Amino acid sequence: APTTSPTSAPTTSPTSAPTTSPTRNPSANGRKMLRSQKTDPLETFTKLTEQEHRDLGVSNAIEDFTNFLVPILEDGPIQKSFCFGACDEDDDDPFRKIEGSIMIRATAECDGAVLEGESALVSVSGLAYVVFESFGDEALADQVVDLLGPFGQFGLKEASVGLEAKTNPILKMVVSLGGKPALPTNTFTSGSPGHTIYSLIEDVADGLNFGVVGTLLPGEASVEFQVSVDPIIVNNAVQFNSTQGLGPSIFTKTRFVSGSGTEVIFGLRATLRILVAESDEGIAGGGEDTYIYLTGQIVSAVTNGVVSFGGQLALQGWWYNMFGLPFFHLGNAVAGVSLTPIPGPPFVSPKSVIFGASLCIGAKQLCEDGDLSETIFLMSYISVDAAFPVNNYFVALANELTADSILTAFGNVEGMEIFADLNDKLPAFLKNTGFTPLKECVEVTAEQLRDSSKTIDRDCFVSLSFAPFGAVADIVPSTPDVELELPQGIAFAGQVNLFDLVIFRLETRISIQQAGLDLVSFFFR
Repeated sequence: APTTSPTSAPTTSPTSAPTTSPTRNPSANGRKMLRSQKTDPLETFTKLTEQEHRDLGVSNAIEDFTNFLVPILEDGPIQKSFCFGACDEDDDDPFRKIEGSIMIRATAECDGAVLEGESALVSVSGLAYVVFESFGDEALADQVVDLLGPFGQFGLKEASVGLEAKTNPILKMVVSLGGKPALPTNTFTSGSPGHTIYSLIEDVADGLNFGVVGTLLPGEASVEFQVSVDPIIVNNAVQFNSTQGLGPSIFTKTRFVSGSGTEVIFGLRATLRILVAESDEGIAGGGEDTYIYLTGQIVSAVTNGVVSFGGQLALQGWWYNMFGLPFFHLGNAVAGVSLTPIPGPPFVSPKSVIFGASLCIGAKQLCEDGDLSETIFLMSYISVDAAFPVNNYFVALANELTADSILTAFGNVEGMEIFADLNDKLPAFLKNTGFTPLKECVEVTAEQLRDSSKTIDRDCFVSLSFAPFGAVADIVPSTPDVELELPQGIAFAGQVNLFDLVIFRLETRISIQQAGLDLVSFFFR
């Protein structure tokens, strides 16, 4: 039976229905809560608890909608072309219409829906024409476009928009917009100084990429704006090129967390793509070269009035056979520190530290395939922040730590078969001794290990976490990578087997709301 401390917070499913009286109207009750607040609506919304979100009807509405969509999308995404405005075949004026494609798909975990739209050009004139034509007056729409003139040609080309809504494990909405700046047509006389200068401006603008991402969670909201250049190719082995196909960038991010305050970040970010192994077959033969992505950033932040500066280096994705070791594979590693200026010596004081990595032990092919039955997967991260309490957490995960699993992982590596022979000679009670997760979910977690932007199910691992204020931790904060929901307090989940004599099944959560102060003082006293 699960062992739970008497002080533990009650564990409830994020998708469970609230307990209400028959006469209660949850949505009306939630709207009343919003109207009663005199603060900023966004701040009020992010301060609502998950239960209050359900009273407001937000989570329920999104959950009902995603539950309706996901079964439809399980067979594949829905994709369709669209055109608004002057869409006649004989009308090729790009500034009087908006056309492109739209796709709706399920999230990787089938717990939400994603809408993605693309358009070659979204201009000011195109938007104006679509709006005024929708009133049924094409003549007025034409007059507005003519009135806008060259100004109406400003906009975004290669534009993309995205909306993701999911409810498991908590309500989360992400809105994104990106593209390259579109400029008016160069009307200067060819060869003139004006034409040459404007052409240079067009070349610069064509190498820029704009992006805005807004994220909304219960108790948290953030907006990030980024301007990046196109990838910079040094040679075939080294490029400044991120996994999103972007070069170095500048960015600013504003984050509000209820109970922790506001954080505003300004920074420079660059990802170095490095060739670590060439394919034996070659690209033409269907082989793929192996690259690693190192993302570095230098930031300055204002957290609740506290100014800090620092840097961070992250390995995005996986480096297989690291340093030539055939059983050692490192992924999603991060190390960073930020400092706060102080008046006297040493003139700086630590503000935050983050450190951690994921590790797969076993044969390269098995780790690439995410085969958790034949490998050992470990993950550990720690983050300490003296000025932003919600950033304080520690987490450690392992898929299985038994004598059998460890010897199996090493025994599958070429040249290390001696471990497999040793495993065959062990009695069963020794093989089974160790730690195992509460449930088996090899297929789910195998996909999570390979893909980014996934939310890990902690019950698929032996897990230990400490998050005084709870957190949805970005395992590699500088990249949109793996996310992990951490419950507030101390939590442990897993099974302990002692020589097949005693088997403990433990799932414990202890709520300690103020323990974060002790964690911070321990590191920064």
